[in-house]
Amino acid sequence: MKNKVFILALVVVGVLATGSFAADRHIRVGGNVALGYNTVGGVDERNTIKSEIVDKDAFTKTVRTHEVVGASNLAGFGFELGGSVDFPITNAISLRANVLLNYRMHSGDMIFDTVYTKYSDVNVTNNWKKEQASSKRTSMGSHSFDQFGLDIPVLCRMILPTGDESGFYAEVGPVFTINLSTSTDDLIVKADQINSFTMGLSVGVGRPLPFENVPVDINVQMMFGILSMAKDSYFNPNEITVRLGATYWFI
Repeated sequence: MKNKVFILALVVVGVLATGSFAADRHIRVGGNVALGYNTVGGVDERNTIKSEIVDKDAFTKTVRTHEVVGASNLAGFGFELGGSVDFPITNAISLRANVLLNYRMHSGDMIFDTVYTKYSDVNVTNNWKKEQASSKRTSMGSHSFDQFGLDIPVLCRMILPTGDESGFYAEVGPVFTINLSTSTDDLIVKADQINSFTMGLSVGVGRPLPFENVPVDINVQMMFGILSMAKDSYFNPNEITVRLGATYWFI
């Protein structure tokens, strides 16, 4: 936890120090707020967590398999709050660095299946043939995990050649995420399985609001997780997030 606080302090100090030179370097500094919808990708709909032989003789065997269904449905809303610094490179291209505190919620209904599969080997050749299967389904109810962390997107912004003065722009770049804390019910995701650091790719479009003396941008972004959120071999997700945000430029 001390390391996370230290990293957070360094990032905040760096942004503030950079912003202090904004007036001389024509760098813009602003405040960000965004609402997002998060869904977990990279998780199979059906996951086998245990398989065992419960009955066997020379000619038949029965295998019992425990499966969790629906982990890929984990999703929920979240929000972000922080600051941006925009470094102009040319008249049409700039580099935008953001420091954003985020809170993400994920929840979904889980189902637990117990499947009994019977196999036969009438010739005793150790070549088992599936004969029949039956299952028993139990609802596990809704389960969730929530995350509080720090997003650091570093985005290249390019004004699109729309032929007018709208100022539409596209953004693309990496997003570095530091997980500060995790709250979980320990069924699908355990807190100690969540990685402290992960990374994604963000793409988006936006435009300034067409109001005089109101320096506000609105944008829509989609972030695709590249590094896994968790260490567990069963639950190995990458997050996909859609955000609607606004930036007010103070400088």
